Amino acid sequence: MANIVAAFKNAPSATTHYVYQYDYGAKLYITGVKNLPNSLEVSFTKNPIRGRAIVRVGTKEDNVLIVDVPDVLLENNGVSINYYVFALFYAENPAAKTGKTLYTVKIPVQSRQNPHTDKPVDEGAFAQAVKNIGELAAKADAAKKESEAWAHGGVADFPQCDGDNAKYWSDASKTYHDAVQSYVKTADDAASRSARSASESSASAGLADLNARAARQSASEAAASATSAKNLQTAVANSAEAAATSEANASRYADQAKANADFAKKYVDEHYREIDINTDDSGINALLKDINGNLVTTKQLLGYDRLRQMIEDLNHPLEMLEFETHFDFPNVGQKNKLYLDKSTGDIFLYGVSGNAYTSVGVANDDVVYGGGA
Repeated sequence: MANIVAAFKNAPSATTHYVYQYDYGAKLYITGVKNLPNSLEVSFTKNPIRGRAIVRVGTKEDNVLIVDVPDVLLENNGVSINYYVFALFYAENPAAKTGKTLYTVKIPVQSRQNPHTDKPVDEGAFAQAVKNIGELAAKADAAKKESEAWAHGGVADFPQCDGDNAKYWSDASKTYHDAVQSYVKTADDAASRSARSASESSASAGLADLNARAARQSASEAAASATSAKNLQTAVANSAEAAATSEANASRYADQAKANADFAKKYVDEHYREIDINTDDSGINALLKDINGNLVTTKQLLGYDRLRQMIEDLNHPLEMLEFETHFDFPNVGQKNKLYLDKSTGDIFLYGVSGNAYTSVGVANDDVVYGGGA
Protein backbone atom coordinates (compact mmCIF):
# COMPACT_ATOMS: atom_id res chain seq x y z
CA MET A 1 0.00 0.00 0.00
CA ALA A 2 1.47 3.34 -1.10
CA ASN A 3 0.93 6.82 0.33
CA ILE A 4 0.91 9.32 -2.54
CA VAL A 5 1.36 13.03 -1.71
CA ALA A 6 0.14 15.81 -4.06
CA ALA A 7 1.39 19.22 -2.88
CA PHE A 8 -0.22 22.23 -4.61
CA LYS A 9 1.72 25.52 -4.56
CA ASN A 10 0.98 28.37 -6.97
CA ALA A 11 -0.85 26.43 -9.69
CA PRO A 12 -4.00 24.24 -9.87
CA SER A 13 -1.97 21.21 -10.99
CA ALA A 14 0.53 18.94 -9.23
CA THR A 15 2.55 15.82 -10.10
CA THR A 16 3.30 13.16 -7.47
CA HIS A 17 6.10 10.63 -7.17
CA TYR A 18 5.50 7.36 -9.08
CA VAL A 19 3.53 4.39 -7.73
CA TYR A 20 3.88 0.78 -8.79
CA GLN A 21 1.31 -1.05 -10.89
CA TYR A 22 -0.86 -3.42 -8.80
CA ASP A 23 -0.01 -1.51 -5.59
CA TYR A 24 -3.53 -1.95 -4.19
CA GLY A 25 -4.85 0.16 -1.30
CA ALA A 26 -2.90 3.34 -2.25
CA LYS A 27 -4.06 6.58 -0.64
CA LEU A 28 -3.70 10.07 -2.11
CA TYR A 29 -2.89 12.93 0.32
CA ILE A 30 -3.72 16.39 -1.10
CA THR A 31 -2.14 19.49 0.53
CA GLY A 32 -1.82 23.22 -0.24
CA VAL A 33 -5.46 23.77 -1.28
CA LYS A 34 -7.44 26.44 0.62
CA ASN A 35 -11.14 26.32 1.48
CA LEU A 36 -11.36 22.51 1.42
CA PRO A 37 -14.65 21.10 2.82
CA ASN A 38 -14.69 18.24 5.32
CA SER A 39 -15.56 15.79 2.53
CA LEU A 40 -15.05 16.11 -1.23
CA GLU A 41 -15.61 14.01 -4.36
CA VAL A 42 -12.47 13.21 -6.38
CA SER A 43 -12.66 11.76 -9.92
CA PHE A 44 -9.94 9.29 -11.00
CA THR A 45 -9.25 8.51 -14.68
CA LYS A 46 -6.50 7.54 -17.10
CA ASN A 47 -7.75 10.02 -19.71
CA PRO A 48 -8.70 13.42 -18.23
CA ILE A 49 -10.27 14.58 -21.51
CA ARG A 50 -12.45 11.70 -22.76
CA GLY A 51 -11.84 8.91 -20.33
CA ARG A 52 -14.34 7.31 -17.94
CA ALA A 53 -13.96 8.50 -14.35
CA ILE A 54 -14.26 6.62 -11.10
CA VAL A 55 -15.46 8.77 -8.16
CA ARG A 56 -14.17 8.43 -4.63
CA VAL A 57 -15.05 10.56 -1.56
CA GLY A 58 -12.17 12.05 0.39
CA THR A 59 -12.19 13.39 3.96
CA LYS A 60 -10.25 16.30 5.40
CA GLU A 61 -7.97 15.91 8.42
CA ASP A 62 -5.79 18.83 9.58
CA ASN A 63 -6.28 20.63 6.22
CA VAL A 64 -5.17 17.52 4.29
CA LEU A 65 -7.64 15.76 1.96
CA ILE A 66 -7.19 11.95 2.10
CA VAL A 67 -8.79 9.77 -0.62
CA ASP A 68 -8.36 6.13 -1.74
CA VAL A 69 -7.02 5.48 -5.26
CA PRO A 70 -9.24 2.98 -7.13
CA ASP A 71 -7.41 -0.36 -7.38
CA VAL A 72 -8.74 -1.01 -10.89
CA LEU A 73 -6.79 1.99 -12.22
CA LEU A 74 -3.58 0.47 -10.86
CA GLU A 75 -4.05 -2.69 -13.00
CA ASN A 76 -4.19 -1.17 -16.51
CA ASN A 77 -6.04 -4.28 -17.70
CA GLY A 78 -2.89 -6.34 -17.17
CA VAL A 79 -0.87 -4.41 -19.76
CA SER A 80 2.74 -3.96 -18.65
CA ILE A 81 3.54 -0.40 -19.70
CA ASN A 82 4.13 2.83 -17.83
CA TYR A 83 1.12 5.22 -17.73
CA TYR A 84 -0.57 7.98 -15.69
CA VAL A 85 -3.58 8.17 -13.43
CA PHE A 86 -5.27 11.57 -13.05
CA ALA A 87 -7.25 12.78 -10.01
CA LEU A 88 -9.56 15.78 -10.55
CA PHE A 89 -11.64 17.76 -8.05
CA TYR A 90 -13.23 21.21 -7.59
CA ALA A 91 -12.52 23.50 -4.64
CA GLU A 92 -14.01 26.83 -3.61
CA ASN A 93 -12.12 29.90 -4.91
CA PRO A 94 -13.80 33.32 -4.37
CA ALA A 95 -11.31 34.94 -6.76
CA ALA A 96 -12.43 32.75 -9.72
CA LYS A 97 -15.29 33.81 -12.02
CA THR A 98 -17.24 30.62 -11.38
CA GLY A 99 -16.37 30.60 -7.66
CA LYS A 100 -14.58 27.23 -8.05
CA THR A 101 -11.26 26.00 -9.45
CA LEU A 102 -10.53 22.62 -11.06
CA TYR A 103 -7.48 21.00 -9.52
CA THR A 104 -5.60 18.17 -11.31
CA VAL A 105 -3.23 15.58 -9.81
CA LYS A 106 -0.96 13.61 -12.17
CA ILE A 107 0.17 10.23 -10.75
CA PRO A 108 2.89 8.31 -12.71
CA VAL A 109 2.41 4.49 -12.60
CA GLN A 110 5.51 2.24 -12.97
CA SER A 111 4.75 -0.96 -14.85
CA ARG A 112 5.59 -4.38 -13.25
CA GLN A 113 4.40 -8.00 -13.02
CA ASN A 114 1.35 -8.64 -10.84
CA PRO A 115 2.66 -9.91 -7.49
CA HIS A 116 -0.81 -10.78 -6.20
CA THR A 117 -2.71 -14.02 -6.63
CA ASP A 118 -5.98 -12.63 -5.32
CA LYS A 119 -7.50 -9.31 -6.37
CA PRO A 120 -9.04 -7.27 -3.53
CA VAL A 121 -12.71 -6.46 -3.77
CA ASP A 122 -13.45 -2.90 -4.89
CA GLU A 123 -16.04 -1.60 -2.49
CA GLY A 124 -17.22 1.21 -4.83
CA ALA A 125 -17.89 4.82 -4.15
CA PHE A 126 -21.05 4.36 -2.06
CA ALA A 127 -19.58 1.71 0.19
CA GLN A 128 -16.45 3.81 0.69
CA ALA A 129 -18.57 6.85 1.55
CA VAL A 130 -20.47 4.84 4.16
CA LYS A 131 -17.19 3.64 5.59
CA ASN A 132 -15.81 7.16 5.72
CA ILE A 133 -18.96 8.45 7.40
CA GLY A 134 -18.70 5.72 10.00
CA GLU A 135 -15.11 6.64 10.74
CA LEU A 136 -16.07 10.31 11.08
CA ALA A 137 -18.94 9.43 13.41
CA ALA A 138 -16.61 7.41 15.61
CA LYS A 139 -14.20 10.30 15.81
CA ALA A 140 -17.04 12.68 16.66
CA ASP A 141 -18.26 10.40 19.44
CA ALA A 142 -14.77 10.15 20.90
CA ALA A 143 -14.43 13.94 20.79
CA LYS A 144 -17.80 14.32 22.55
CA LYS A 145 -16.75 12.01 25.39
CA GLU A 146 -13.45 13.79 25.81
CA SER A 147 -15.25 17.16 25.92
CA GLU A 148 -17.60 15.89 28.63
CA ALA A 149 -14.64 14.53 30.56
CA TRP A 150 -12.91 17.88 30.46
CA ALA A 151 -16.15 19.61 31.42
CA HIS A 152 -17.28 17.53 34.39
CA GLY A 153 -14.72 14.79 35.02
CA GLY A 154 -15.61 11.32 36.28
CA VAL A 155 -15.32 9.61 32.86
CA ALA A 156 -13.54 6.26 33.17
CA ASP A 157 -11.96 6.40 29.73
CA PHE A 158 -10.33 9.75 30.58
CA PRO A 159 -8.85 9.55 34.10
CA GLN A 160 -6.58 12.50 33.33
CA CYS A 161 -9.68 14.71 33.11
CA ASP A 162 -11.07 13.75 36.54
CA GLY A 163 -12.64 16.62 38.45
CA ASP A 164 -15.37 19.16 37.74
CA ASN A 165 -13.45 21.23 35.26
CA ALA A 166 -16.53 23.16 34.24
CA LYS A 167 -16.97 24.51 37.76
CA TYR A 168 -13.27 25.21 38.03
CA TRP A 169 -13.14 27.17 34.83
CA SER A 170 -16.43 28.87 35.66
CA ASP A 171 -15.01 30.12 38.95
CA ALA A 172 -11.81 31.12 37.24
CA SER A 173 -13.81 32.94 34.59
CA LYS A 174 -15.74 34.84 37.29
CA THR A 175 -12.47 35.80 38.96
CA TYR A 176 -11.03 36.96 35.66
CA HIS A 177 -14.27 38.80 34.89
CA ASP A 178 -14.13 40.68 38.19
CA ALA A 179 -10.48 41.54 37.60
CA VAL A 180 -11.26 42.76 34.11
CA GLN A 181 -14.13 44.91 35.43
CA SER A 182 -11.75 46.42 38.00
CA TYR A 183 -9.23 47.16 35.28
CA VAL A 184 -11.97 48.66 33.11
CA LYS A 185 -13.10 50.94 35.95
CA THR A 186 -9.52 52.00 36.60
CA ALA A 187 -9.05 52.69 32.91
CA ASP A 188 -12.32 54.68 32.78
CA ASP A 189 -11.23 56.79 35.77
CA ALA A 190 -7.88 57.44 34.18
CA ALA A 191 -9.57 58.34 30.90
CA SER A 192 -11.90 60.78 32.71
CA ARG A 193 -8.96 62.45 34.45
CA SER A 194 -7.10 62.65 31.17
CA ALA A 195 -10.16 64.19 29.50
CA ARG A 196 -10.48 66.82 32.25
CA SER A 197 -6.79 67.60 32.03
CA ALA A 198 -7.04 67.86 28.27
CA SER A 199 -10.04 70.20 28.58
CA GLU A 200 -8.23 72.40 31.10
CA SER A 201 -5.12 72.40 28.95
CA SER A 202 -7.23 73.36 25.93
CA ALA A 203 -8.82 76.26 27.84
CA SER A 204 -5.40 77.46 29.01
CA ALA A 205 -4.07 77.17 25.48
CA GLY A 206 -7.04 79.20 24.21
CA LEU A 207 -6.45 81.94 26.77
CA ALA A 208 -2.75 81.99 25.99
CA ASP A 209 -3.56 82.26 22.29
CA LEU A 210 -5.87 85.24 22.95
CA ASN A 211 -3.19 86.92 25.04
CA ALA A 212 -0.62 86.28 22.33
CA ARG A 213 -2.93 87.77 19.69
CA ALA A 214 -3.55 90.85 21.84
CA ALA A 215 0.20 91.24 22.40
CA ARG A 216 0.87 90.93 18.68
CA GLN A 217 -1.84 93.52 17.95
CA SER A 218 -0.39 95.94 20.52
CA ALA A 219 3.09 95.43 19.11
CA SER A 220 1.80 96.05 15.59
CA GLU A 221 0.02 99.25 16.67
CA ALA A 222 3.12 100.44 18.54
CA ALA A 223 5.26 99.80 15.47
CA ALA A 224 2.76 101.70 13.31
CA SER A 225 2.78 104.62 15.78
CA ALA A 226 6.58 104.66 15.83
CA THR A 227 6.64 104.67 12.02
CA SER A 228 4.11 107.54 11.91
CA ALA A 229 6.12 109.53 14.45
CA LYS A 230 9.30 108.98 12.49
CA ASN A 231 7.61 110.03 9.25
CA LEU A 232 6.23 113.16 10.99
CA GLN A 233 9.67 113.97 12.37
CA THR A 234 11.16 113.63 8.89
CA ALA A 235 8.42 115.85 7.39
CA VAL A 236 9.00 118.52 10.06
CA ALA A 237 12.74 118.44 9.45
CA ASN A 238 12.19 118.73 5.69
CA SER A 239 9.78 121.64 6.19
CA ALA A 240 12.22 123.41 8.51
CA GLU A 241 15.04 122.93 6.02
CA ALA A 242 12.85 124.20 3.16
CA ALA A 243 11.80 127.21 5.23
CA ALA A 244 15.40 128.00 6.08
CA THR A 245 16.40 127.71 2.44
CA SER A 246 13.52 129.97 1.35
CA GLU A 247 14.39 132.51 4.01
CA ALA A 248 18.04 132.54 2.95
CA ASN A 249 17.09 132.90 -0.73
CA ALA A 250 14.62 135.68 0.04
CA SER A 251 17.22 137.54 2.07
CA ARG A 252 19.84 137.13 -0.68
CA TYR A 253 17.42 138.30 -3.39
CA ALA A 254 16.34 141.30 -1.29
CA ASP A 255 19.97 142.31 -0.67
CA GLN A 256 20.83 141.96 -4.34
CA ALA A 257 17.74 143.95 -5.46
CA LYS A 258 18.52 146.72 -2.99
CA ALA A 259 22.14 146.89 -4.17
CA ASN A 260 21.02 147.10 -7.82
CA ALA A 261 18.50 149.80 -6.97
CA ASP A 262 21.05 151.85 -5.04
CA PHE A 263 23.51 151.59 -7.90
CA ALA A 264 20.90 152.59 -10.50
CA LYS A 265 19.71 155.56 -8.50
CA LYS A 266 23.25 156.77 -7.92
CA TYR A 267 24.17 156.39 -11.59
CA VAL A 268 21.15 158.36 -12.81
CA ASP A 269 21.67 161.13 -10.26
CA GLU A 270 25.34 161.53 -11.21
CA HIS A 271 25.04 161.42 -15.05
CA TYR A 272 21.74 163.03 -16.02
CA ARG A 273 20.36 166.48 -15.14
CA GLU A 274 17.41 166.85 -17.46
CA ILE A 275 14.95 164.79 -19.55
CA ASP A 276 13.07 166.48 -22.49
CA ILE A 277 10.48 164.36 -24.25
CA ASN A 278 8.66 165.67 -27.41
CA THR A 279 5.90 163.65 -29.01
CA ASP A 280 4.76 164.01 -32.64
CA ASP A 281 3.07 161.84 -35.28
CA SER A 282 6.29 160.04 -36.20
CA GLY A 283 6.86 158.76 -32.65
CA ILE A 284 8.80 159.78 -29.64
CA ASN A 285 11.89 161.86 -30.16
CA ALA A 286 13.73 162.11 -26.95
CA LEU A 287 16.76 164.17 -26.24
CA LEU A 288 18.78 163.74 -23.17
CA LYS A 289 21.74 165.80 -22.14
CA ASP A 290 24.26 164.17 -19.92
CA ILE A 291 26.77 166.05 -17.89
CA ASN A 292 28.93 166.46 -21.01
CA GLY A 293 26.04 167.84 -23.09
CA ASN A 294 25.87 164.80 -25.42
CA LEU A 295 22.51 163.75 -26.92
CA VAL A 296 20.97 160.43 -25.74
CA THR A 297 19.03 158.13 -28.08
CA THR A 298 15.45 156.97 -27.62
CA LYS A 299 16.62 153.45 -26.78
CA GLN A 300 18.81 154.78 -24.02
CA LEU A 301 15.91 156.91 -22.83
CA LEU A 302 13.72 153.87 -22.48
CA GLY A 303 16.45 152.19 -20.45
CA TYR A 304 16.66 155.11 -18.07
CA ASP A 305 12.90 155.26 -17.69
CA ARG A 306 13.03 151.57 -16.89
CA LEU A 307 15.53 152.22 -14.12
CA ARG A 308 13.31 154.93 -12.66
CA GLN A 309 10.35 152.56 -12.77
CA MET A 310 12.37 149.87 -11.00
CA ILE A 311 13.44 152.39 -8.35
CA GLU A 312 9.83 153.35 -7.80
CA ASP A 313 8.91 149.66 -7.42
CA LEU A 314 11.46 149.14 -4.69
CA ASN A 315 8.75 149.94 -2.23
CA HIS A 316 7.17 146.67 -3.48
CA PRO A 317 10.01 144.04 -3.46
CA LEU A 318 10.07 141.85 -6.56
CA GLU A 319 10.55 138.06 -6.58
CA MET A 320 13.71 136.97 -8.37
CA LEU A 321 13.69 133.82 -10.52
CA GLU A 322 17.08 132.23 -11.20
CA PHE A 323 18.08 130.51 -14.49
CA GLU A 324 21.42 129.16 -15.68
CA THR A 325 21.34 131.45 -18.77
CA HIS A 326 18.81 133.84 -20.30
CA PHE A 327 18.18 131.13 -22.94
CA ASP A 328 16.37 129.21 -20.19
CA PHE A 329 13.84 132.06 -19.60
CA PRO A 330 10.22 131.06 -20.47
CA ASN A 331 8.75 132.28 -23.82
CA VAL A 332 6.25 134.46 -21.95
CA GLY A 333 7.43 135.91 -18.65
CA GLN A 334 5.64 137.58 -15.77
CA LYS A 335 5.69 141.26 -14.97
CA ASN A 336 6.83 142.35 -11.52
CA LYS A 337 9.32 139.45 -11.55
CA LEU A 338 13.10 139.68 -11.75
CA TYR A 339 14.89 137.13 -13.96
CA LEU A 340 18.52 136.37 -13.12
CA ASP A 341 20.99 135.07 -15.72
CA LYS A 342 23.40 133.19 -13.43
CA SER A 343 26.02 132.83 -16.15
CA THR A 344 26.51 136.64 -16.43
CA GLY A 345 24.90 137.96 -13.25
CA ASP A 346 22.55 140.23 -15.34
CA ILE A 347 19.02 140.90 -14.12
CA PHE A 348 16.07 141.27 -16.52
CA LEU A 349 12.47 142.49 -16.46
CA TYR A 350 9.75 141.15 -18.76
CA GLY A 351 7.30 143.35 -20.73
CA VAL A 352 9.21 146.62 -20.59
CA SER A 353 9.87 146.45 -24.34
CA GLY A 354 7.12 144.29 -25.86
CA ASN A 355 7.30 140.54 -25.26
CA ALA A 356 10.99 140.57 -24.46
CA TYR A 357 13.25 140.54 -21.41
CA THR A 358 15.10 143.82 -20.86
CA SER A 359 18.27 144.12 -18.83
CA VAL A 360 18.05 146.48 -15.88
CA GLY A 361 21.81 147.01 -15.70
CA VAL A 362 22.82 150.56 -16.80
CA ALA A 363 25.87 149.28 -18.58
CA ASN A 364 23.87 146.97 -20.78
CA ASP A 365 20.75 147.83 -22.78
CA ASP A 366 20.33 144.37 -24.26
CA VAL A 367 16.92 142.98 -25.01
CA VAL A 368 16.62 139.14 -25.05
CA TYR A 369 13.88 136.61 -25.67
CA GLY A 370 13.04 133.53 -23.65
CA GLY A 371 12.57 129.94 -24.75
CA GLY A 372 16.13 129.49 -26.07
CA ALA A 373 15.87 132.41 -28.53
